[in-house]
Amino acid sequence: MEYARLLAYYFKERYADLGGEIIIEAFINDSDPAILSQEVYDAHSEMVYLAAGPEEAKTVIEALRRAEINSPIFGGDSLDSLDLRQEGMGRIIFSTHALLDENSSRTGEFVRAYKSEYGYPPENAFSALGYDAVKLLAEAIDRAGSSDPEAIVQALGNTSGFSGVTGDISYQDDVCIPNKDVTIISLIEGEIAGSEIVKSTNMPPRSG
Repeated sequence: MEYARLLAYYFKERYADLGGEIIIEAFINDSDPAILSQEVYDAHSEMVYLAAGPEEAKTVIEALRRAEINSPIFGGDSLDSLDLRQEGMGRIIFSTHALLDENSSRTGEFVRAYKSEYGYPPENAFSALGYDAVKLLAEAIDRAGSSDPEAIVQALGNTSGFSGVTGDISYQDDVCIPNKDVTIISLIEGEIAGSEIVKSTNMPPRSG
C-alpha cells in the first residue's frame, strides 16, 4: 500500500541521515512469513522497522516472535492497533498522533466523552485525529467567513497554534503537512510501558 511504501522511504532516508545502517530490506507482499523471519534472523539486526498495515503487521510480528527474534519492532501509526495489544508481541515502539488516556490533561476530556457516547474507549488515535480534522476545518471556515473553497484553503494554510486533541497544529510555508507534535509509544507484551511527545520541526515539502 502507498502508506507503507512512503513510510519505509521516509524512515530509510532519515535513518541513513542519522548514521544508521540498514543491513537487510525485505518485502512482505506475498512473502512466506517463515522464510521472511529466517532472513531477519540470519541478519542479526538490533531492531526491525516494519512498514505495514495493522493486519499484516500482526502476522509478521507473530512470525518473527515464533522464530525467536526478540529485537524491538518499530513502526508508524498503523501499529496503534488493538491487534497488537496482547501477550507474545514482545516490545513494539511506534509513532502516532497521541496517547489517548482519560487521565491526560490533553486527551482525557475526549476519551471520557467518547466512552460516554459509545460505551467503550477509543481503539486508537485515529478517532481523535478525525475529530481534530473536522474541528480544524470548521474553524478555518469561520476564519474565512466564506464557503468559497479557495478562501477556506487559504484560511487552513494560515492556521497557527490550533489546539487539538492530538496536539497543537500549524501550517507554514505552503506545506500541506501540518507542523505538530508526534507521540512515541512503547508496548511490552501488549501493555503500554511508556510514551513521549516529540516536538516537531518544520519539514520542507518532499516529492513522492
